[in-house]
Amino acid sequence: MKKPDAAPKGLLIDLDGTLYHGARRIDGADAFIADLRKAELPFRFVTNNSSASPDVVAHRLEAMGIAAQARDVCTSAQAAARYIAEERPGARVFVIGEDGLREAAEEAGLVLTERDPDYVLQGIDRKLTYDRIAAAVRHILRERGIY
Repeated sequence: MKKPDAAPKGLLIDLDGTLYHGARRIDGADAFIADLRKAELPFRFVTNNSSASPDVVAHRLEAMGIAAQARDVCTSAQAAARYIAEERPGARVFVIGEDGLREAAEEAGLVLTERDPDYVLQGIDRKLTYDRIAAAVRHILRERGIY
């Protein structure tokens, strides 16, 4: 394997299974993050879990002894909301998801609605009901002129 010509410019660090398992920190994760900060190597914590806001994720990491701030965290909820906001600023969105997804949508300038959305934005929702799924499908079909 060819050796890289330069040091990385930054790192994207996955969370669950990389720095912790459930509520248990993986041995050495705290020291690894401290070493990155000491070396001034930029990084972001990334997660595909849309249920929690960056602030909640940072607090969770802090509770495990891993130094973190909300600005260090990028969630799938933020990525999805930013994408929609870039495609259609101020879009109306029907959200199936938890607090982290709703907060990300609002922070991106999207309008949460139950009626006539421009987009359906879906993430993990541990209180999901058939009625919410049916509403999402109706919104999608209506947007396509099918329903």
